[in-house]
Amino acid sequence: MHRIFVKQDQFTADTCLITGQTYQHLARVLRIKPGDNVLLLNGEGEARKAQVLHVDRTTVCLQNLDTQPLPAEMQCRVRLLQAIGRGDRFEHALQHGTEVGADSFVPILAQHAMTKVPQNKMAERVERWQKIVHNAAEQSCRTRIPKVEQPITLPQALNAYAEPCRLLLHPLQNAPALAAVLPENPAGILLAVGPEGGWSKEEVETALQHGCTITSLGPRTLRTETAALVALSQILYHLERRPL
Repeated sequence: MHRIFVKQDQFTADTCLITGQTYQHLARVLRIKPGDNVLLLNGEGEARKAQVLHVDRTTVCLQNLDTQPLPAEMQCRVRLLQAIGRGDRFEHALQHGTEVGADSFVPILAQHAMTKVPQNKMAERVERWQKIVHNAAEQSCRTRIPKVEQPITLPQALNAYAEPCRLLLHPLQNAPALAAVLPENPAGILLAVGPEGGWSKEEVETALQHGCTITSLGPRTLRTETAALVALSQILYHLERRPL
């Protein structure tokens, strides 16, 4: 069944009307028709089966049916502190990070970032980034939509969030591998990934003062969005590995 996220009042109603971009996707792209079933998600881990009653030029009308069991999200929440990168690199990190399982994203205004977001464009950018995460969550069958926070500096983020496992990716020659520093049953993970120009000396010192462990992904130099994906994939494997 096709999955769509809806607001809570639509999720709990007996019937609901789908409009806007979601309507366009259902009616124009997927070409659903009366009698087809879709799965409604409320973004908080709950699901309901719904049946299409009718499709017109602007709306899809659904009849909400019974609730459906869903696989749970990861027990451990992973917060990605991702430095805003040049071009669409940051957006790729959001998309792939959502697919892999990140719980939330904090855009970081890093000192060595090669791009700057004008203050008057911040709200517009965050709205766009949240839409990217929303679409990626639907595509990857997530049951919760990760939140994109407002852009802040690394020191501000380290002060604002309190995950006990705090990791900063940094290509130091003697930095331990990520897999070697992950605790067995973490209560929460904060992962900081720097920009194309890397973290500044001041940012690294601040991270150490805030209890971060400096870790590395090996000798190869990765793009910032690739580093985020590789690190999150390793964390996902660590958290969800199963005995043979």
